[in-house]
Formats: sequence, C-alpha cells, structure tokens
Amino acid sequence: MLIPHHDGEVHPALLHACRTYAPDHVVLYPMTMGELYRANPEAPEFNALGDGSAEQREQLIDAIADHPDDPSPADHAARERVAAACSPYRMRLDDTGPVERVTRLDEGRAFHAAVPMTGRFPVEFPVGSPYGNSSTLPVLACPPGWGGLLGSMVMAVAGGVEEPQPHAGEPDLTDEQRMQLMSWLLDTFSTTAATPPDALRPPSVPESVTPVATAHHRSMAGLVQVANAIRPRTGLLVVGDDADDFALARLWQVAFGHGVWLPSVLDPGTGQPPWPLTRALDRMTTHHVREGQQLVMSSLSRPTEDVTRLRERWFGTLTKSKDRPAVVASESLPFRTAAKTHLAVAEQFATVLPVPITTDDTGTLAMAAPLPPPLISDRQLSVPDKLTWHVDIAWQPGQLVRGRGLDGHELLASDADPWTQLRSGRDGICYQAPSQGLLFGGTQQTNRLARPALRDLSLTAWTRAKARTHGLHTRISDAGHRTAVLSRMLGGRTAFVDLFSGPLLPAFRAMRPSSPNTRDTYPKNEGVVLSKEEGVLSFTGILKHVATDGYIPGQTTEQVRKLLDPVLRAGVLRRGLVLRCATCEQVQFQTLDRLAQTWTCRRCDAANNLDATAWHRPASEPTWFYDLHPVARHLLREHGEVPAQLAAFLAAEPPQQRRNALHHVEELELVQDGTRLVEIDLVTYGVNEDLLTIAECKSTDRLAKSRNQALAEVEKKCVAAYRLDADRLIFATTEPNWHTSTFGHITDAVRRTEWGPLGPPEVRMVTALGTGSAHSEVHSGSPRG
Repeated sequence: MLIPHHDGEVHPALLHACRTYAPDHVVLYPMTMGELYRANPEAPEFNALGDGSAEQREQLIDAIADHPDDPSPADHAARERVAAACSPYRMRLDDTGPVERVTRLDEGRAFHAAVPMTGRFPVEFPVGSPYGNSSTLPVLACPPGWGGLLGSMVMAVAGGVEEPQPHAGEPDLTDEQRMQLMSWLLDTFSTTAATPPDALRPPSVPESVTPVATAHHRSMAGLVQVANAIRPRTGLLVVGDDADDFALARLWQVAFGHGVWLPSVLDPGTGQPPWPLTRALDRMTTHHVREGQQLVMSSLSRPTEDVTRLRERWFGTLTKSKDRPAVVASESLPFRTAAKTHLAVAEQFATVLPVPITTDDTGTLAMAAPLPPPLISDRQLSVPDKLTWHVDIAWQPGQLVRGRGLDGHELLASDADPWTQLRSGRDGICYQAPSQGLLFGGTQQTNRLARPALRDLSLTAWTRAKARTHGLHTRISDAGHRTAVLSRMLGGRTAFVDLFSGPLLPAFRAMRPSSPNTRDTYPKNEGVVLSKEEGVLSFTGILKHVATDGYIPGQTTEQVRKLLDPVLRAGVLRRGLVLRCATCEQVQFQTLDRLAQTWTCRRCDAANNLDATAWHRPASEPTWFYDLHPVARHLLREHGEVPAQLAAFLAAEPPQQRRNALHHVEELELVQDGTRLVEIDLVTYGVNEDLLTIAECKSTDRLAKSRNQALAEVEKKCVAAYRLDADRLIFATTEPNWHTSTFGHITDAVRRTEWGPLGPPEVRMVTALGTGSAHSEVHSGSPRG
C-alpha cells in the first residue's frame, strides 16, 4: 500500500485506515525521477532540463528515469507518523527501547522482484509474484503506456507486469472501449463471468476464452481472502481524484473487502451518467441490502455537498431512497467495523493447536512449550528460497490488547528466542516465520523456522509492558490493593465487579450508620449501630435495602439468600451475633467462627456466657447479624465501588456479547523514577471491538475544588490516555449531572495536551452511575480506528 503525504502531513482518515490495515512494516518509498515526472511533469526541475526543447527534455528524462530521488525530511516525517499510528515489527537492540528494523526500500528495487529493504540490518522481502516472469503469462494487466486516473484504476484492479512508462497518460480509447473497460472494472457483484475488455486482452488469449486471470490474481497463487468475523461489513465508495482518495479506497478494500474508487474519469458530469457506472452501483446496493450490510460514500478531497450531489445523480433513478448509500464525512468513517479481511495460505489459515500453558497471578497465559515449525504445505509456495511469510496466533478466548505499538518481545515467554521478530497485530500475535538467529549452511528447513513460546498478556500485564515502552512503571495504588484483596477473596475481578455494582451494594452502604442511635438508623430490628462508622444488618435489614433501592424490586427471601451465601463463603460478609460483654459492657460483633457457649470479649478478653443477657433481645433466640469485612468497609468509605459500577455499566453496553468480553483493572498508578505521574481509576479493554478505555470515577459532580486543580487532574488523565494509546477517555460520576464548569475544564485540558498522530481519543461523560438512569454521552471526538 502506498500512502501519500502533503509536506509530511498524512490525512487523518488515512492514518486511521493504516491502523486498521495493520502493516508489518512501514517503509519509505524513494521515488525514481521517472515516477516524479509522471506525477508532476511541469515541475521546475524538469522544465529546466536541456536546452528547453520538449524533445531533448524527454530524452534526458528517459535517461534518468530509473535514478532514485533521495527522501526528503517531509518523507521521513510522514513515515514516522504512519509508523506511530500502527504496530510494525520492532526489535529491542539495547536499553533505548524497541526500534523498527525495516524503514525504507533500497535503491536497487525492481518491478515485481525481490526488494531489498534497509534499516539497521539488510533484509529482503519479495513483492509481487515469485513464480517467474509474469509478463510471459496470459494475464490481464495495465499496459505500461497507460497512466492518469483510468490507468491508476486499472493498475489497482488488474495489477501490472511492466513498469509504467515515464510519459504514460490517460489511455486513448473509443467510447465503446471506454464503456467496456468501465463495465469490467466495476463488475464487483455481477452474477456472470466478466468479459475481459479488448484493450487489456493479451494477444495470446483468444476472444472465446473468458474469464482471464489478472496479474494481481496470478500473484496471489496459493492464497485466499479470509474474514475474521461473521458480521455485516461496510462497503465504501470513495469519490475524488486525489491520491488520498485512491489510497483510502485501496486500504478499505484490503481491510474490509469492499472499497471502490470512483474518480471523475468515470462520469463527465453532463447528460445521463454512463450506464456501466449506474448498473454497477445498483448491483452493489442490491448486494449490500440483501446481505444486511451498509454501503457508504465519502471523499477526502471533495466537500460533502459534492458527494451528496453525485449520490443523487448516480442512485436517484435506480435505487430506493431508503437503500441509497449514506454520505459520511471522513472523520466519521466506521473504521471500527469488526469484520475485517486478510490474505492467508489456503487450507492453513484456521489450524487449531493445543499447547500446554501456565498462568501467573495476573491471569497472563504463557506457553510451556514452543509452537511447532510453521511449514507451508502448498507446493507452489514452498518453492521460492527467499519467500517470507508470517504467522498469526490468536488465543481462544483471547485477552491480549491488540496493536498499539507494544514491544513485541513483551509477548515472548521468558525462555523464548529473543531474536524472533514478532508484534501485536490486528488479529493477535504475529511473527515472522524465518528464524532471525544464527543459522549454519545446510540447516534443514524445519530448523530454519522460528518456534517461539508466546504469552497472552492479561490487561494488568499489558499495562505494565506498555508503560515500559515509555520508560515508565505501573504499581497498584492503595485503593487498588483493597480491590485486589477483595477480588482474591471472591475469586476474580468479575466477581468483585458483580458484587460491588449489584443488588447487595445498598445493603453494604447501609452498614455505615447515618446516626449513632440504633433506633433511628435501624428501626424494627434491622440492624445495630456499633460505632460512628460501623453498623451491622440483620437479614431483615438486608432484605429491606435490596428490595427498596431499585436494583431488583420484589426480591424474595430465597433470592436474597442465594445472593448472600457465596459472599459469606468468600468471607466478604460474616455472619454472627451482636453481644454485650458483662465485664466492660462493650457491644460488639462476634463472628460465627468465634462463638461458643463461652465466648471471649474482643476488648477486655473477659469470658462471657452465651445467654440472654448477652444478646439482650429477643428473649427467645438471638438474631443473626451480618458484618462487612474491614477491607470492604474501607473500600466503600473511599468510594472504591464507583470504578466497579462503571465497569459493570460498560460491560452492559453493546457490542459486548460475552461475559468475559470486557477486561478491567482498577486503581493503577503510572510511575517514573519512583514518582507517581497519574492515578488511573479504571482501565478496560473490550475484546470484541478492540476498545481500550481509561476512566476517572467520582462520587461528586466536580473533578476538583478549583479550576487549576481540575485542569491538572484532566491533563494527567490525558497523559495516561496518550501513554497507553487509549481509544476512549471517560469521566464518570454517581451524581445525576456534572457541574457545568467540568465540561470547559475537560475541553481546555484536551486541547492543551500533545497527542500522537491519531489525535485525542473520544471523551465521554457518564452520569447517575449505579442507578437505573445511568447515562453516557460523547463530549468530543470518536473512538480511534
């Protein structure tokens, strides 16, 4: 894929598209003088050649056509921006951090040949077909004398076997040839085999032979296009004549399977639109409507009004108004569409490998044995000596945060080969099949292939690894330690979130009394006040708070008991009696495990009898009460349940479709040289939609007491979002609304933050958290592609 730039700046939509495409390498393409001339023949450096005559100028251009032009600083800046938006292969060579091994094409490249790429180490990657000279094969290809818009379209669809000539321009075709060529180029969803246009048909192929393979198709022998999800895909029609438009359509085609470039050469704009164009667009619309898919139109070079006018011109008479494609601005293109496509080796793209694994305390999975050698069984593909292929590994079910420039060596098990080239890709872990270690002559092919042992990083481990990329560290905050303790007691973070965002939460909060008087706080024997900060509830009190708080109206005794029992088994709740010591008269809670006919006072250690004078009332039998674990009490006192409420709220949002689709980590700190830079209340990762979120959670309607404090708080969260490459930044509160000043503080802080090439993430505001009326709305931006 070729990505254009404008004095070092790359269009934001192309950066998002590149991130979605997820290339293995981002390299400079040093253009030759011939290519520069084709792009801009009126450039001053060409007009100054020779004595000024056109004939001598063309002779000189032909002589220097293959000479490369040195990349400019703008070229290097553009490459850095694209690479920063993507996750190409990087290798850790020293303590300075990972670097890209391949950064530019060498000057000695050739058309459809092995292309040397240079970086810190020379390496060769084949492009095009490695199976001999394609020009000798009967294939459809772009003629070398064709250029301009139509030539570029033919090259994109059919490919080429000869390098374009320096003076290539728009092809000179008759009206019949042009209609035939347009019909073939746009014949995406025809139900019959397309007849190749006469202008492209090789002389050695009789007219009776149809269809004829294109050079592009022939170069992909042994490969097949695979979709990574069975979901509706979005088709894109790109209008415009700029290189940006062409690149967007191509990127969409390879990433999502249907991107069509519609330059102005297809429609002169006067009279009726050409019939091949309207027929093809009607077929595209019919296909997408039948498959329940979306078709949209956009442009990077033309205003929305022009695109809308063309939609009415092209679709006005043939398509129902409700089925016409939507016109979408470039900043609103759905790059986050789940169903994406890629090329894979036929019959080797869905191999299931059972591998022994180990699990650490964060939930990270590590292979206990290396993967088998990635041999290619296709005899055609196994012939070339210098063929390079890559292997994608997807854990089932997976938890790894994909992409985002993570150092690939963080994905290796501790005893794996450090020279393996690997990265976190779009669909999982990707590594280069040929081994990069020391190999001796005569080594068997099996031993020339990489066999890494990999790790599926948990979100906790991933944040640590990502922070190390920036020279930072992570540690759990004090609140995070309390969350971790309770998560261990309950059996995991999911159970913690379910408990502290669920129907028992109001009862837990009621164990912090509002009054020192038991009768005022807990009437009708619902509980007992033990101190200013501590109260315990009876089953009647728990039932009252669960039933009246709006979580699960009308809970029966059996339902509440089912909620309580696992929490009691975990020790987060404790059942016992409220007793008064006969010696020191201290009213205290005694757990069931400490009770006996003779019990010991926790204050004065005096022995007491378990009789009616100790439990006071009722006279018949004592009432069981329920106490909350001290760590849980501390958590609620510091409003540590709010991140759990937000995690539950986000997990319930579409498109989360599985219980384990949202991973979350609460209360982390980013640390540099022992100093805390920022505390993060919540980090979540949606596996289904590849959405990384950083959140700030409050129990008030303000971020801080003063404007400066609020700005500083938001700026810290912005830094965390940038460092972790988050897609979304959320500010959530349990209050019904944020104070109006909060929105201005967030806007100013986001504007003042220096972001990466993709710009700031989506900023979203959540209010009334933990209630039935919780609401989320976008403050600015959109989730990044």
